[in-house]
Amino acid sequence: ALPFAQFAFSGGFVVPGTPNPNVTVQLNVPDQNEIKRLAILATSTNTTFIHVAAAGVQDMNRNYIMPITLDAGIQVSAFVPDTIPPQLVAFDLNLVTEQFTLYFSETVNASSLNVSGLTLLSARSGSSPRVRRLV
Repeated sequence: ALPFAQFAFSGGFVVPGTPNPNVTVQLNVPDQNEIKRLAILATSTNTTFIHVAAAGVQDMNRNYIMPITLDAGIQVSAFVPDTIPPQLVAFDLNLVTEQFTLYFSETVNASSLNVSGLTLLSARSGSSPRVRRLV
C-alpha cells in the first residue's frame, strides 16, 4: 500500500467574488505549515486529492453538496509546488539554558539545519563587527 496522509483544514477564508461554480479559499498560516510538515501530502498531482463532507458547501438553493468520500477523493487538476525558500524572521538566545531558538517564516525540516552555517554578530554591520562562530 502507498503511504497515506490526510489533513482537515482548520480555517482560511473564501476569497471574495461573485457566486459562480468556482470558489477560491485562502489558506491560513497554521494550515499552510501543517500541509508542508506532512512530507507525503500535496507534493505533486499524485499526492493531492480532496474529500468533501456532506455539509461542506451549499448551492444557491441551499442544497448541500454530494459528499466525496476518502476512497473517492478528487485529484487536483492544477498543482503549483512550494518554491519559496523559508526566511529566518527572529531568534531567541538563552545563555542560562545554553540554547537558542530560530523562528522561520514557514515550517522547516529541523534535521536539515547546518549549525556550522550560523554566525552570531555583535552588530548588524560595521567595519569590523565582533564575530562568534556557534560551533
